Amino acid sequence: MQQILLNKSPENTIFMIVAVNATIHEIAKLGKFFKWPDYYCEKCSRRMWGHGFVERYFDNLSAPVRIKRLRCPGCGVVVIFRPKQYFSKFRSSIFNIYKAL
Repeated sequence: MQQILLNKSPENTIFMIVAVNATIHEIAKLGKFFKWPDYYCEKCSRRMWGHGFVERYFDNLSAPVRIKRLRCPGCGVVVIFRPKQYFSKFRSSIFNIYKAL
């Protein structure tokens, strides 16, 4: 896993987007049974807790995919997972973006 983005929301909550080594099709196929990795906060080294799911749309899929969120109980950092083949805030894969350029 690798940290991709560190962003601050208006509520001063820090969000980190972390890449997971899985395809979007695996995540969509397994749904809530997909095994998301355990993650420890990079700021305070505590084990992060589940913070629900967010629905994200990706290219070539007609329905949204549920992506897991985690929250640190110590410092409040929120981690959102993202498939490794996608840039943060993009619906198209890195391959499709380069192909279009």
